[in-house]
Amino acid sequence: MKGLRSLFARTSGAANSPCHNRYVRAGGRLPGVLRFRLIFRVLHPFPLFWNPPGFPFLCRIFGLAQAKNGAYNRDECAPGILVNMVRIQDSGGAFPAPRPKRLFYPNEPRLDTFPIQHVQIDWKRLIAKREMVLDTVEAMPAYLLKPEILGLLDAEKHPTYRLILDLMWTTGARISEVLALTPSHFVDDGYDFMVVLRTLKQRPGRPTNTQLARSPKRAIPIVDPMLIDRVQSYLYAGHFRKDERIFTMARQTVNRHIHDLVERVGGALMNINSKTFRHSFAIHLLLHGRPLKIVSQLLGHKSIESTEIYTNVLTADGGHFLDGVDFH
Repeated sequence: MKGLRSLFARTSGAANSPCHNRYVRAGGRLPGVLRFRLIFRVLHPFPLFWNPPGFPFLCRIFGLAQAKNGAYNRDECAPGILVNMVRIQDSGGAFPAPRPKRLFYPNEPRLDTFPIQHVQIDWKRLIAKREMVLDTVEAMPAYLLKPEILGLLDAEKHPTYRLILDLMWTTGARISEVLALTPSHFVDDGYDFMVVLRTLKQRPGRPTNTQLARSPKRAIPIVDPMLIDRVQSYLYAGHFRKDERIFTMARQTVNRHIHDLVERVGGALMNINSKTFRHSFAIHLLLHGRPLKIVSQLLGHKSIESTEIYTNVLTADGGHFLDGVDFH
């Protein structure tokens, strides 16, 4: 016992060592260091305790923090032992800040935000005006507005079809472009979560590999955190290969499912299919003041003239343009 006290006394000189200073900064682990050095002096003839498997075992016994915030270091502490238990500080005296996470650390506001950030839309009025738009505008495609789309999404309980509908609604993708998606088409560059679409004209069935190779690409940002989480969860649960298509059904199957979904929620006066979500995406952006050229690029149109037809929705409720004009 006297010998152990003597050994403990000889370790008390560690109070001024660099190792001691490091542990004090890390949260006052000096007693664990002293116990560690004590056991080191007692057991150093037995190499079993100093091999890689044995060292973490001793750390757990004597209250030392093992590599939770950093790596071990052989330079400053007990001889021949890895004892740097915390993340090394930077030159400023503070630990490097971890990369912010979306869940607990909201992203900082973007510096290049679009000028129009808030638009008040009378959805009931626009829904009431839709019949007139479809009757008076030649070749005007059927479309839905946000409250109607959200009603369909809430009624869809199948996770795969819900994801397909979400992607068509939030990206304006053609059904053939969605069915061609693989895990490699989803990209997170640290600033935006995007899906890279290959611009494909709608053809029967799924696109062939030749069509995919020749088609141009466009990157569509996905800004909805819930949809980002749904995409990542779907990819994780599916264990897909990098170039494996994540949706295996055909276009006709998706359209039949959409038809059944519409019937379950009460039916509609117009034909609703996969193209309806793409048209609704374009009109939704225009209602929020997004430039026609940008909408055309997001849709993958070769010419802006193909996108101009959606602007008829903006003039359907044109009474306010005549407000203040006196004819008598």
